[in-house]
Amino acid sequence: MPQRDTTTPGAPCWVQLTSSDVTRSRDFYSRLFGWVADEPSREFGGYFTFTKNGAPIAGGMGAIPGEAPSDTWSVYLSTDDAGKTTELAAEHGGQVLVAPM
Repeated sequence: MPQRDTTTPGAPCWVQLTSSDVTRSRDFYSRLFGWVADEPSREFGGYFTFTKNGAPIAGGMGAIPGEAPSDTWSVYLSTDDAGKTTELAAEHGGQVLVAPM
């Protein structure tokens, strides 16, 4: 996988797994792709990172308390202005589920 220091607006820049079984998912993707799964961080709500050859590949976390458990991959897209991109998405019929951070 190529290393890069910048991202192009609109291009995928991160992926994150939400899993109902973190231990099993960490083991599965480690075996499948040869990723190394960091230990989940208590400080950050159990968030962990997968790495390959020392480079971060993806993030992961357990199901969010109070929400139905789901096993999903989320794709994050790069933007120069999260607020403006969110406004444009709503103007074009997109539904904003989480405000920009």
